[in-house]
Amino acid sequence: MKQYTNTPVIPKKPGLIRSFWCYAQPYRRHIVLALCIMLIDTISSLAAPWPVKLIFDSVLLHKPLTAPWSQIIPTAVAQNIMLLFAVLCVVLLVLAIVSALATYYGMRLLTVAGQRVIFDLRCALFTHLQQLSPSFYDRQRLGDLLTRLTSDVQTIQDLLVMALPMLVLSVMIVASMLIILLFINPIFSVLGVVISLCIFFVLRIYLISIKQVARQARRQEGQANAVAQENLLGIRVVQAFGMEAHSRQRYQEMAAHTLRLGERSADLQSGLPSVVGLMTDIGTLLVLGIGGLLVMRSWISIGDLLVFSSYLSTMYKPLRQLSKFSNTLTRASASAERVLDLLQTRSDVADARNACEALPLRHAIAFEHVHFSYDKERSALEDITFQVRQGTMVALVGHTGAGKSSILHLLQRFYDPQRGAILLDGQDIRQFTLASLRQQIALVPQDPMLFRASVRENIAYGRPQATDEEIVAAAIAANAHDFISHLPQGYDTVLEERGVGLSGGERQRIAIARAMVRQASLLLLDEPTVGLDAQSEEKVVQALERLMAGRTTLISAHRLSTIQRADCIIVIDKGRIVEMGRPADLLAQHGYYYRLYALQFHLQDQTQTTSMKVLRRYS
Repeated sequence: MKQYTNTPVIPKKPGLIRSFWCYAQPYRRHIVLALCIMLIDTISSLAAPWPVKLIFDSVLLHKPLTAPWSQIIPTAVAQNIMLLFAVLCVVLLVLAIVSALATYYGMRLLTVAGQRVIFDLRCALFTHLQQLSPSFYDRQRLGDLLTRLTSDVQTIQDLLVMALPMLVLSVMIVASMLIILLFINPIFSVLGVVISLCIFFVLRIYLISIKQVARQARRQEGQANAVAQENLLGIRVVQAFGMEAHSRQRYQEMAAHTLRLGERSADLQSGLPSVVGLMTDIGTLLVLGIGGLLVMRSWISIGDLLVFSSYLSTMYKPLRQLSKFSNTLTRASASAERVLDLLQTRSDVADARNACEALPLRHAIAFEHVHFSYDKERSALEDITFQVRQGTMVALVGHTGAGKSSILHLLQRFYDPQRGAILLDGQDIRQFTLASLRQQIALVPQDPMLFRASVRENIAYGRPQATDEEIVAAAIAANAHDFISHLPQGYDTVLEERGVGLSGGERQRIAIARAMVRQASLLLLDEPTVGLDAQSEEKVVQALERLMAGRTTLISAHRLSTIQRADCIIVIDKGRIVEMGRPADLLAQHGYYYRLYALQFHLQDQTQTTSMKVLRRYS
């Protein structure tokens, strides 16, 4: 099975088929073989009317065979009417069997190739989504992205697997019949071409209109799915605030807009088959009318008229099918544009052309005059300069929104600074490959992400090759082994999505065990104790101290009690460094950090005093 590790961005090309050809190219042999087999089917369809002509002219009307049939059919067979009739019936049966087998194998090959192309496209799209930087997701709604990955790709699959094989066969039949009619009878050929062109232009006008509506409908469907996902993910908040009616109204408004677009598309799609059917019926009447006059004047035989009528009827059939497939075609075209737009999106953060591998930290990490903003309106970091020596612990302190997490994001290259540089052992981190840089980093986030997998797989997520002994040792060091052992299947217990069912402290300790197993040289802790009760915080802090031992650590913290052992504290306010130094030195300065410290511990003292008073009152 093909592995998608580094999906190239599709360059912009003038046409969807050329843009997606890279996914079909590995299966070009299957496609060429399928087209050859379907060509046999086309030849069988072209040959089928001629035995019928001979049955009418030579068997029923007893007309002598003319060239080239008199040269092909043996004289003994031609002179025996019953034998000739039997041979022609056998030929019709053989042509029917050949056509059926060719249709089956040809369409099966195209369908299988289409399934594989869609599989490759789906995997490539998912891989590409994983490679896009967080700034892309800041601008996108997840529900719309999931719609592109699932519904839009499924619509393209319906086209490739169901509609396209039929259309390919139909186009081959129409083209072949027009060519043959041109040689047999120019009058019927011109008539067929004129009617086909009229139908084609009508189809084109309708399909352009339907495609515009389908494009709007797909976009609106993605927005509706985004609203649904947003409210379902936040269902506890929705229910806690009693906002079910408001959420329902928002979704209904989105769905109603989709419904209006669907009704408009239905009007167009319903009118198209009727118009095409009327035009093909008029074409058939013209053929019968003109052909009848030619037969009455003895310019052609009844068998010739049957051949012409059969050819034109067969030629009109795919045009009718095209009108019925209009919904599939237009929806698939709109979906393909949305998928292509996503595949052509370039990541804001990517490997440099001559990027090298990052090695474990040996000396220091340095921020040099770093300026960064998520948008043009507000700066997140301004002139950030500091150094983290190997083996030390540096704490980032400040109010919410001060810029602490932004520093951690830049260090992981989720974003790149607009100005300045971040150096790893004296080398700009933009010169390293993203994979090797992030391999040197272990992260414990504020809200740990646990996947729907076993506890063992979640702990080994950062290093899947970790042994069971390493996983258990990490869990023990993270104070997680005891509660894991009490789970129904222990380390093999499959967790619910996002670790539902575990407490915040338990999820955090699994995240710490995951960071331990990773064995990275640089440790990033982003508010690791926020939202934990005192007992859980104590266990988490103990686990963090074991995790930080011997590692270079950069920690963002609200609770100052967790960073008293830091080698250096950096105080950030409104994206700027306002103080920097050892904890004791900063307290002695009675500056910004001192005020934060005094305020936080004063509030803790007040809380403890109030608790003691309540206990004495009820004791």
